[in-house]
Amino acid sequence: MFLFKSSTRSLVALLIITLCTIFFRYSTHNNNVIYQNYDATYHVLLTIEGLKKTPISQHHLLPIVSLGEESDKHIKWGATIPDKHGNYYYTSFPLGGFIFPYVIFDVFNIDATVSNLFTLSSFILLLSVFLIFLLTKNIQNTFFNRNESNLVAFLVGIIYIFSIETLYSHGFIYWGHSLMQPIYIYFLYVILRIITEKNKDSYLYSIFTLSFLLAFVEWSGYLIVLGAMIALFFSKLENNKRYYYMLACAMGGASALVVFVFSFLSVVDYTTFFHAIISRFFARSITNEVPLYLLLYGYWQSYNFFLLVLPVSIFIFLKYKNNSNNILILLLIIIFFGLLENIIMKQHAIFYHFDRLKFLPIFSLAIPVIFQYKNTLIRSGVFFIILCGSIYSVYEYQNLRIKENSALTYNNFFVKQADFQEDCSSCTLGIKWAVRGYTNLLLNKGVHEGQTPNSLAKLAVSESNCSCFIYSDSIGESIIKINGYKKFKGK
Repeated sequence: MFLFKSSTRSLVALLIITLCTIFFRYSTHNNNVIYQNYDATYHVLLTIEGLKKTPISQHHLLPIVSLGEESDKHIKWGATIPDKHGNYYYTSFPLGGFIFPYVIFDVFNIDATVSNLFTLSSFILLLSVFLIFLLTKNIQNTFFNRNESNLVAFLVGIIYIFSIETLYSHGFIYWGHSLMQPIYIYFLYVILRIITEKNKDSYLYSIFTLSFLLAFVEWSGYLIVLGAMIALFFSKLENNKRYYYMLACAMGGASALVVFVFSFLSVVDYTTFFHAIISRFFARSITNEVPLYLLLYGYWQSYNFFLLVLPVSIFIFLKYKNNSNNILILLLIIIFFGLLENIIMKQHAIFYHFDRLKFLPIFSLAIPVIFQYKNTLIRSGVFFIILCGSIYSVYEYQNLRIKENSALTYNNFFVKQADFQEDCSSCTLGIKWAVRGYTNLLLNKGVHEGQTPNSLAKLAVSESNCSCFIYSDSIGESIIKINGYKKFKGK
């Protein structure tokens, strides 16, 4: 076909299709839409605001959840830990996923809004699609029929673009996993170049940098780096090269860990920090009683029909034993170690769907393996599966993880009313529910969680301040519907 005779044409077509899905998702978005895991997006936006409004001499670029006014300090927020200034910090994830959007928004003077974060996510998606095309094309060119490399890379790109997980987690839901994807895919590409010795230049600095970035952005990065070290150990590289690259991986991952630990210890005490890390690990780990089958169901929900190509690829892989198999197994080891984090941190991978994004590179192995088998029926079946999967994902996009609630529009109207602003702008605020990013950004203020009118009034009196208790309902994803408020005068 004309389209697949040129890498440029194939890639441009993929990027145009990607842009179409971006415009489609933006067109379906409105101020009343609530996405599953929307709390992640608002958490990042709150962190950006906190980093902007608090002096860097206090927060040291750590993921702060306290806003900048003195009245916003000393207010506990979920599973966070305080510094001596009363700022609270989130310790459950590495720093890179927060720092990157903050730097972009700060340098370009961009407002911290859902739409602007979606735009940033869209650029990350475009880069990821380009890199998945590059990775797949190199796998195809290295081991299989070069004449089909553009077609095979295009098909994997389509899977990447139209998976349910991509439509959400490279869209209005942003977390560190979204940012990790292009780093991870390029890391696999560089590892492939190394173990096939296609380039005589050294990749030591690249491997160190990518290993650091993987671990700096997401916990899975540490396991991906470990998987790469194992893959390099079993590769056919000369001993010196093998150990140098393994050392570069280890140093990159270790450097990220050192930065993470000592950045926190520069603002919080040793005991509080390590207690928080350990408690959050066990809260989200495999020891959690959530059934493991829910994780498998989560993968089906994220990738639906696209998963049907995997048993076909396994059958063909086992049937056609050739020299390429050993190297593909090494790449599969790296991918497996990344996915191992989903089992170790089972609870998080089940409840936060973006943790399943890292499954996507496996299709860069599966589709080339299938296309080495020149069977028209099987190839037609793969085309049909990809077509059905893509149509299904677009059809289900507005139904699966999205709901609408006019409360969001009403909340925005409510907080701008003159009476509320006059009564409560300088008072201590509190609600019954857990406070997350949406509530802080809506009210542009620190809010005490888990309160009753009486407990908040007592708290405000102890601070010699008035208080406003906000009556509200929880409508899911850590979002509230405001019903009214009651003001209590302080001393």
